[in-house]
Amino acid sequence: MITICLTVIDSEQDRSRFLKIYENHKDLMHFVARRVLGDDQLAEDAVQEAFINVAKNFDRIKSLDENHMKNLLAVLARNESISLLRKEGRYKYNESIEADDSFNEIPADDDTFSEAHYLLLKEEILKLPDNYRNLLYLVGVCELDIKDAAGMMHISYETAKKRIQRSRKLMEKIIGGNYDDK
Repeated sequence: MITICLTVIDSEQDRSRFLKIYENHKDLMHFVARRVLGDDQLAEDAVQEAFINVAKNFDRIKSLDENHMKNLLAVLARNESISLLRKEGRYKYNESIEADDSFNEIPADDDTFSEAHYLLLKEEILKLPDNYRNLLYLVGVCELDIKDAAGMMHISYETAKKRIQRSRKLMEKIIGGNYDDK
């Protein structure tokens, strides 16, 4: 699997970075996938698919810092796991949100929010259904464009746009803010 991923990546420097990311995060991704799937073999399949997705989009995500990369990979492992469950007809959508690692740390270089504001926003985002929360993470935090995020989540561009719109409305209701549709 790793050989396939490396063939997609152009430069030797990027291949080296990819291998480092793989070594640093494969266990976390397996843990996330195993938690969703309840099966080690399926978890390995989900992690493999997630890393193939990472390799295909490596130019767009290679500049993410360590915290964002870790969170992105956890989201991708979870999404791939859910995709496997859907293929098997075993996935049941559940809006109950348990604490997860999708937004686990405050970016060290981000002066936009104070720690208190960041934690409050994180708490409110975690109340969103998974499909909205994960898409918001990919677009808002990882700064992927909607098209790339849609591809990583295995949804159409139009579905992604609609989910962003709906998540904004939900966030507006939750925190009482005012969002401009752009």
